[in-house]
Amino acid sequence: MNDSINYNAPATHSKIEQPITKEVAYKILQLKLDADNGDIQAQYELGNIYLLGEIVVQDLESAFYWYSKAVSCGDAQSEYCLGIIFLLLKEHEYAHYWLVRAADQGIEMAQFNLGVMYERGDGVAKNMNKACSLYAQAAEQGSEQAAQALQNMTGHIEEIVFGKH
Repeated sequence: MNDSINYNAPATHSKIEQPITKEVAYKILQLKLDADNGDIQAQYELGNIYLLGEIVVQDLESAFYWYSKAVSCGDAQSEYCLGIIFLLLKEHEYAHYWLVRAADQGIEMAQFNLGVMYERGDGVAKNMNKACSLYAQAAEQGSEQAAQALQNMTGHIEEIVFGKH
């Protein structure tokens, strides 16, 4: 197991350092109006605002709400974000469900995070073949984290098979 690999998930604390400006408050209000009118991008952006906790205090319930609305309209990136929320909550079965849906639609970070789950055996049976395959898929799309994880796994496998040190 490679303990140096971490899920690509935001911190679970708020990063707010100063009060919200009128402009930011107006932007959030406009996003909410657009999101309520079915704008998928606005729903996704609101999910990010609540998940990341950089503009408002982190609120996973609100993030879940907005991502779920975007998912109901077919947004794969929001499926990935739902997976991240469940990873943060250590609800691996639900995280796996959403990450698989997003990974199957080519979301690179979903592929990477699923690879981590399979490499570690977090909520799934440990499966190095699946982990390598998922890391390779994400690396092919340009994920440096996945390329590094794949390189680390390959080196580890060579050590086991060929006795290299």
